Amino acid sequence: MTDIKHEPVTSSNVKSVGYDPAAKTFAVTFHSGSTYHYHGITPEQVKDFHASDSKGQWVHQHLVKTGHKFTKV
Repeated sequence: MTDIKHEPVTSSNVKSVGYDPAAKTFAVTFHSGSTYHYHGITPEQVKDFHASDSKGQWVHQHLVKTGHKFTKV
């Protein structure tokens, strides 16, 4: 698995995120220290994440609740 460069985000739940467009992998690191790589994520979804008012809620609504494939890193 490729090392995805992260950038910090303003969120009470999400610490930082990164995206590998070639692998369509969206990496999310939470303030708890856990990092997840969500697979099959489009650039449009990443734009929607960054435009959202609540980053943690977006991850929960669009990735966790939908059963999106992921790998815990």
